[in-house]
Amino acid sequence: IEPAYPLGPSEERHRFVDAVFKLLTALVSARGLVLSIDDIQFADEASLGLLHFLVRNVRELPVLVLANVNPVEIDGTDHPFLAIRQDMTRERFIKQSELTSLAYDDARALVRSLLDTDQEPEGLVDVLWEKTEGNPFFLRELLASFVRTTLVRRDEEGARWLVSPGIRDAALPQNLVDLIRSRFAKLDATAIRFLEYAAAIGREFDLDLVLKAVTLEATQAKEGED
Repeated sequence: IEPAYPLGPSEERHRFVDAVFKLLTALVSARGLVLSIDDIQFADEASLGLLHFLVRNVRELPVLVLANVNPVEIDGTDHPFLAIRQDMTRERFIKQSELTSLAYDDARALVRSLLDTDQEPEGLVDVLWEKTEGNPFFLRELLASFVRTTLVRRDEEGARWLVSPGIRDAALPQNLVDLIRSRFAKLDATAIRFLEYAAAIGREFDLDLVLKAVTLEATQAKEGED
């Protein structure tokens, strides 16, 4: 068999996109198909281009494309997804929905699902709710950390889940700490100082008070330099 004629980058990209579309078409049945894509904020331009092509060309097929993106990672940046989202919105190919934090009852349902139980330990949902404020990713990761460190564990018979008395004082798992730090790293020095003052005050703080404190510190620092 003669080797295939070498293609250039553009031809290779078109061939790949065409192959993915044909595969998607082959997978579609009379019942339809749901294509779910997580964490679009981490996709490169080529992958985003493929997503745009698929969205534009599956309109006549029983296909639902679900793509989620963390706005914290892209807002205020030049992320390529922003331009593609604008194009797809203008072309009326997409419908956008903002996901909010879980309600308390939904958080309880998620905990029961993760623990595979009909009755969670008393107080567990309260702790998770207080620490995560209903963020499903944080809740899931924090619960997994509790289980790994046996703060949440099954009894000797394995019939029910138990909670350690020290669970409220447990530290956040390292992956959540790293995630929060990575978000803080994108802020400038003034924003970081603002957050430090706010954190010192507590969970609830007066915005004007924090602004005055940051402004006063900056003024004093400038006077000191003079």
